[in-house]
Amino acid sequence: MRTLPTTDEYYPDLLVVRTDYRDQRAWDAVRAALAEPWGPKGEESVQQVVYVDDPEWAEASAEDVLAALTGGEDGGESGWSVVFLADRVTMESDLRELLAVNTDPEDDCREFRTEPRQTPHDIHCNLSLGNMDFEDFAPHEFF
Repeated sequence: MRTLPTTDEYYPDLLVVRTDYRDQRAWDAVRAALAEPWGPKGEESVQQVVYVDDPEWAEASAEDVLAALTGGEDGGESGWSVVFLADRVTMESDLRELLAVNTDPEDDCREFRTEPRQTPHDIHCNLSLGNMDFEDFAPHEFF
């Protein structure tokens, strides 16, 4: 059974779910990029990342991940405002672009791609603090 961890709503970590298992080196590159310090020069920090690296998630869709986050039909809160998928597109892309997936079912903007170097941390941090909305980060061609 596919399950995902919950997080502390006050100090949430970044959640990355691996759904493609064909290229270990590509996955290692994604993890290395996410481990790089981010933030304004002189104030860089390293974001805590929760990796779901379980072959049970192979070929899972964004909808599968969202269903696990909300507990399926029972609903429930996971504490995550956004989840990032390392899917086939991520692994085949030179930029290793992750799929950012909005967990709020009320928002019109559901998902977009982002590079793993700093952007996921910025998105996650600002959404967690309520500083910005998911669509503030999405390229406007996704609307």
